[in-house]
Amino acid sequence: MTRTFVHQYEPANESPAGDEVELTIQEIEAAGYQEILQTPGARLTSWSILDALLQDGVVPFIFKQPLGIAREVKVAASGLFGRFIARAYLTRYKGLSFYGHLGTRKITLDSKQVLEIARKQNGDLPDWVACTAGLQDLTVAEAKGCHDAGGPKMRLEHAWKQVQRVDILANGKRLAVKRFAIVTRWASAVDGAKTPIIAVRDPVDPGDPDAPNKLDEVAVGLARLHVADLLEPLGFEPLADAIRSLLSRRRLRPRDKVPIGSSRIGAALTELREIRPRRVLGDWQGANYDGAGLIGSMLTRSGPLPRGDIPTSAIQSLRELDLRPTFVGIEREIIEAIIRGDPNEIRKVTQRSRRSEDRDISTDPSGSWLVHVGERVNVR
Repeated sequence: MTRTFVHQYEPANESPAGDEVELTIQEIEAAGYQEILQTPGARLTSWSILDALLQDGVVPFIFKQPLGIAREVKVAASGLFGRFIARAYLTRYKGLSFYGHLGTRKITLDSKQVLEIARKQNGDLPDWVACTAGLQDLTVAEAKGCHDAGGPKMRLEHAWKQVQRVDILANGKRLAVKRFAIVTRWASAVDGAKTPIIAVRDPVDPGDPDAPNKLDEVAVGLARLHVADLLEPLGFEPLADAIRSLLSRRRLRPRDKVPIGSSRIGAALTELREIRPRRVLGDWQGANYDGAGLIGSMLTRSGPLPRGDIPTSAIQSLRELDLRPTFVGIEREIIEAIIRGDPNEIRKVTQRSRRSEDRDISTDPSGSWLVHVGERVNVR
């Protein structure tokens, strides 16, 4: 189902849409799955709670009631859902696909070429550095949620300060980036504001005039970080570790199946080839790509299931218990291209049309698939 928000955009002449934007519940949930999986310490995985929380029979994104009573609960739920909404918004309206999450330390994207994400101010860092699947539009973004009846202006100011606290550097020079502060003002049918709002601030930071032309290389590093952060919680730690070694050049953990003397790229490709790809099967329509060659795992509300085939009878039992078995995976071809690190190859494999209108399948240009497994759709 599609939900709408009032759209406030600064500067107005650069808005990607009009005074109203829409997001489907499927898009928001897909963003939420990936956000939870890629955020250390919060890997709760598959659930579906938005439909139960939202007002029935209306188009605007309106909760039945405020998100909790105690302030701590409101802040926690608001912040989490704000990230989901903002990521879905950036994916749909700005085309961003590869997301690197920021912590408290400097993030190295390529130690050999001295490419890094570096803190420049004290305080909480923004949520993401991101780019498109075509390795364009290097972006720093911060997401927040708010309940302010007067609107999101104050929270937008806080988000804007936060989004300026990091730079993307090449040999110490600031690269040109887009900076997005995004605030979702919630609405509820009772005891709350009545109009849901997405407010966005979007100036361009031109960077240093003498910065080297390393945008492609930075974007490749972001793609590697995105893929590694998604593969690890799905149970592919050795592959994720091998991909991360391409960023920092740190020593690889010894593994019997990796030939002695292999390059880091060779070691990562060896790890990838050891994993059997999965395929989406069943009675479904809409995607222009059949999902052959997905690297991923089955999830339930209780977490990832062990790797390997899950018997049909077990899937049926999980569905009857309302544990929503869901497969999350990445196209093997895209993982291989990202490991090799050739920007033109990555663009070629990510630009394939793969959008699905099927309610049980979500895809995006980065090659991520979320498949709600059931009677019509299965993964083998």
